[in-house]
Amino acid sequence: MHSISTKAWKRNLAILWISQFFVMAGMSSVVPFLPLFIRELGVTNLHEVAVWSGWAFAAPFISSFLITPVWGAMGDKYGRKLMIVRAIIGLSISLVLLGLSQTVFQLVIFRVFQGLLSGFYPSAMALIAAQAPEGKTGQSLALFQSANISGHIIGPLLGGILADALGYRMVFILSGGITAVLSVLIILYISDSPKTAEPAGNISFTGNIKEFFKTPALLAVGLSIMLAAFAESFLRPIFVLFVESFHLPTAMLSTYTGMLLSINGISAAFSAFYFGRKITSSTVVKGLVIVLIGTGLMEILQAGVPNPHYLFPIRLLLGFFYGLVFPYLFTLVAENASSGNKSGIMGISSSFQTLGNFIGPLLSGYCLPFLGFRGSFVLSGALFILTALLVRPKRVMSFER
Repeated sequence: MHSISTKAWKRNLAILWISQFFVMAGMSSVVPFLPLFIRELGVTNLHEVAVWSGWAFAAPFISSFLITPVWGAMGDKYGRKLMIVRAIIGLSISLVLLGLSQTVFQLVIFRVFQGLLSGFYPSAMALIAAQAPEGKTGQSLALFQSANISGHIIGPLLGGILADALGYRMVFILSGGITAVLSVLIILYISDSPKTAEPAGNISFTGNIKEFFKTPALLAVGLSIMLAAFAESFLRPIFVLFVESFHLPTAMLSTYTGMLLSINGISAAFSAFYFGRKITSSTVVKGLVIVLIGTGLMEILQAGVPNPHYLFPIRLLLGFFYGLVFPYLFTLVAENASSGNKSGIMGISSSFQTLGNFIGPLLSGYCLPFLGFRGSFVLSGALFILTALLVRPKRVMSFER
């Protein structure tokens, strides 16, 4: 039973949407140029740049994977708003530190620090899921996911433009300043859920872990989240290098890459916002299979392009499918989690996503010499299709709840 007013729920959702948009924009703004920034820090060999890029992209997920379930349990116990504020302030500090990096080793360490203070995304999702009116959970999470994807649209595009105009370091520092302002907005205007009267026997890190691994539906969805995150993040460190392989002028490389990264975000945001409102318990599994297969096919198509201009229509179609992958998956998590420890279960599910986001970029740099750019896209697409084959109603829906 939800114990805040409809007005407060809508206000919270609106503020969290705006915050997630700018948080994701700030985090994704570095994607078009991070390998280029690593070159500026003194790494010049192509293979070494790919390896260090993999570590830099994966670093936040190393510590985040371990700490996010703990933050989730603390959110259920002490308040989800507190965890949201802690996470966004931590992100602001880490972004500024990244802009001050002097060596590639410092860059990786500060990215680890960023992951250590992470948790905005699962904490916000847990608050939204806990406060959503009956029957509105899937729609609310899909709307929130549209902010996540919309941030991906503007982030790489602005990051690429600002990097070419102002330099790489200023992108980090500006992003840190924006997230600091957002923390004030959240402190002043977000309403937390009142403490539940429901018994809290499982509201602990170990209790949440036991429930997650003893519930087959939650475990199946968690593994699907991990595979989907791995497949997407596997391409992240090498995408700008793939675009560079078409011999574009260096002066426009970051901007062009930002445009390519943003174009699928446009369709993904529309997909999550428009079609996400139609997510229901009866259609979620069928819809998930369709979007996973569609995403996989679009990833594979990118492997065959003769020049980078062909990537634009393919990535536009990619966004329509990919925009619904995680709204469907986290809706399944919310429907299979009990209300008393929803934040903790969301945190564990987010850790599965974090694990995929960690392993994907890390292996990408080491696999590049063997797979090449095009083989990497084929592998990514095949993993999305494999995930679709693993998704079955009896596996991902707990009919006992």
